[in-house]
Amino acid sequence: MRFQSPLLLLLLSAVPLVAWLRLKRRRPAAVIFSALGALRGALPAGGIRFERLPLFLRCAAALLIALALARPVKGLGRAKAFAEGIDIVLALDVSSSMDSRDMTDDLRVNRLDAAKDVVKRFIPERGNDRLGIVAFARYAYTISPLTLDHDLLIDTVDRLKIVPRGGDEDGTAIGSAIVTSLGRLKDSAATSRVIILLTDGANNFGQVSPEAAAGIARSLKVKIYTIGAGTEGEAPYPVTDDFGCLRFVRASFPIDEKTLRAVAGATGGEYFRAQDERALREIYRRINAMEKTRIEEEKFTEHRELFPLLLIPALALLFAEAVAGATLLRRIP
Repeated sequence: MRFQSPLLLLLLSAVPLVAWLRLKRRRPAAVIFSALGALRGALPAGGIRFERLPLFLRCAAALLIALALARPVKGLGRAKAFAEGIDIVLALDVSSSMDSRDMTDDLRVNRLDAAKDVVKRFIPERGNDRLGIVAFARYAYTISPLTLDHDLLIDTVDRLKIVPRGGDEDGTAIGSAIVTSLGRLKDSAATSRVIILLTDGANNFGQVSPEAAAGIARSLKVKIYTIGAGTEGEAPYPVTDDFGCLRFVRASFPIDEKTLRAVAGATGGEYFRAQDERALREIYRRINAMEKTRIEEEKFTEHRELFPLLLIPALALLFAEAVAGATLLRRIP
């Protein structure tokens, strides 16, 4: 049994207090007699002995009404429900090479845009799982800690931007991205912990190598899935000429597939190559299907409201108090 409005149970504490104040306060005499002998025949038998009975009946009714207001319910039907028990960090490359335009036929869509679109579809499919976002280029930083607020995560992914080409933040630090992601997962009590890392380049910055970071992940029992995004060879890349006009040149950004494959294999994960958005969507679909850890829970499917069982005796007590006050325990005057 549980209560739908448990805060209303606080009313129970008020009933004894009101009863105590009522007993403490004596009602002043309406008529003064020098002796009670003349009234003995006018009083019902036992009236004085049970003069406090109406108050007790009223308090009992008040207690039952307070319990009824809290709306007690009892579960009837039982069913087994299953919930996911996985914490996932999505590590996304935002280096300048992610501005290449080879994931779709639309040159307005770069690699990061394609990845963001797929990730935003992936997030709502994770049900009760907590997800976090790590972005990395030369440095890795947490965009969102692990959370169940999937709407917030989608908004966060939408705001990701590519770092300026050749700037102080440009580069690819895969090892740092893994270590930062592990920092979000190391204290997690989830039944399974996963990193999904997407990049289109090779590790060229950071104090921790991808292999060393994978070793740390393996010791923490964190699985890493790695995704290489982009076509093989050259891809259209936007540049601004001396006249401020945007044009596309052919540029090549080799992916270190050997390292990405080794990182995934060392942690029990898998490496995927996505040369277009459709392939990338299929990869996230496959990962989504593989990473399912079901936690069995027993839940009630039907509930019975119990407040009528409390209100009926409460009304009966109030009726009994009214009858007693009008007959056996009537007051004069």
